[in-house]
Amino acid sequence: MASPDNILLHLPEQEEQQVREVFARLEERGFPTQQQTPHITITFAPHMPEEPVALATELLPSLIPARFQRVGTVVFGTKRKQTVAWLLETTDELEIAARQISERNPDGRGPRWTPHLTMGLRLPRDIVLDYIRALDELAQMTEFTAARAALWRPRVRQLTVLAGEGADSREVRLTGELVCATPSEAEIVKRHLPRHVELTRAEPGCLHFEVWPVPGQLVWTVSERFVDGAAFGAHQRRVADSEWGRATQGIERRYTIEQSARY
Repeated sequence: MASPDNILLHLPEQEEQQVREVFARLEERGFPTQQQTPHITITFAPHMPEEPVALATELLPSLIPARFQRVGTVVFGTKRKQTVAWLLETTDELEIAARQISERNPDGRGPRWTPHLTMGLRLPRDIVLDYIRALDELAQMTEFTAARAALWRPRVRQLTVLAGEGADSREVRLTGELVCATPSEAEIVKRHLPRHVELTRAEPGCLHFEVWPVPGQLVWTVSERFVDGAAFGAHQRRVADSEWGRATQGIERRYTIEQSARY
């Protein structure tokens, strides 16, 4: 089952790293690996319609950043796999706005919102109590900040910033990995990459373009920044019709594209 589109709130980098450190310490104790990006969901849908996105773009800029208080631990699910989360409270203004956004989502839960931060995703039911005990021992965080609001579309790996950090930027950012399935695909990348990098950096709208190999793997890490959506679109069109584009067409890309909803 494909992951749904999600209007969500992201933590600032420092707080996100603190949560990831808790995940790592839990893994050291033998609990399942947690790979999700820490976030607070407002509403989700298989395909997010425009109306809740437009309302979020209107309501959230004046409310973000926002503070959250951890007020308890909750367990979601009644079957073999369950999810452990920290229950959160925030300002009345953000609570009201989130409920209004959720209500506009026909695939959502109506005017309801239970703000939470998932700390253990799809855990076997028989380890949940031990997981909660370990989580209580390891984690001292009681307050969190929502630094930005965004729309995340996982099928196309597109992140659109709606409010907070990055909302005023015209830049388009792409990050991710180029993943080769075989050594022959890796040879294609090595052969064509230098010219691809040279041509991309020469584009007038390119601010940053780096592609570097991951040691010991058939994987390259990719980081791109363009001045705006028009420059990024021109880059994509050029690449699609380039020698690099044709040669690497069948090689897997795992990219995330980030831009502001304002531009």
